[in-house]
Amino acid sequence: MPGPTHPLHCRPACYAAFQAALPHLDQPGGLLRAVASIALHEHPDADLGLVDARIEALAQQVAGASRGRSPKATVAILHQVLFEEHGFRGDEQTFSNPSNSYMNAILATRRGLPITLSLLYVEVARRVGLPAHGLDAPAHFLVELEQPGGLLVVDPFFAGQVVTRAELRARMERVLGRALPAAASPARATPAGWLDRILRNLEASFARARRSDDHAAMGELRHLLPAP
Repeated sequence: MPGPTHPLHCRPACYAAFQAALPHLDQPGGLLRAVASIALHEHPDADLGLVDARIEALAQQVAGASRGRSPKATVAILHQVLFEEHGFRGDEQTFSNPSNSYMNAILATRRGLPITLSLLYVEVARRVGLPAHGLDAPAHFLVELEQPGGLLVVDPFFAGQVVTRAELRARMERVLGRALPAAASPARATPAGWLDRILRNLEASFARARRSDDHAAMGELRHLLPAP
C-alpha cells in the first residue's frame, strides 16, 4: 500500500531507507536491511552496513568452525556460536522495550524478541548453507530448519531450544484456545509478513508507553508494505 511522499511522524531518513529496501525483500540480505532500517527512526546514527557486517562475521565464525562437517554438526556449531559464545537470548525482563526490535541494538545487547532473534538466526544460518525460514506462530515467532532427516523447529528466544511438532501444536492450542489437527503447523513467514509483525510489535510498545508520534511513525512504515 503506497504511503505519503513525506511522512508526518516517521524520521525521513528512516522512511526513505525502509521504502528503498522494500523492492529487494526477496534478495539475499534484503529483509535484513529493511528490518535494520526501522531503527533509524529512534537511532538516526545507526549504521546499516555495520549490522550486515556483524552478522557476516558471525556467519564466518560458524563457517570456519564447520568447514567439511555435516549439516547436523553445522547446526550444533551455529548454536554454540550464537547462544554459548555470544550469548544471544530473549529479553524476558524488558520484553516490550522498542530496542528489542532494532537489529543494531540487538547486536550490541545480545537481547531481543522472538521475531528479531529469529531473523538473526535465519540470516546466519542461510549464510552458512543451512536452509532456514521464519515460522509465523501465534504469539511467538520461531525458526524452521531444513535438515536431511526432516524439519527442525528452533526457538532462538530460548537459546536455540529445539521444539518438537507436538510441543509446537500444544503451544498453538494454548494461544488459540482450541484443539488443532496433529499435523497443524504455522506458516512460513513472508518477508512482508515478517516486517508487518515487527512494526505491529513496535506499535504496541509505543502505545503502551503513550508515545503517540512514534506509534504513528510505525504505522506510516507499515502502510508502505505491499498488499498481502
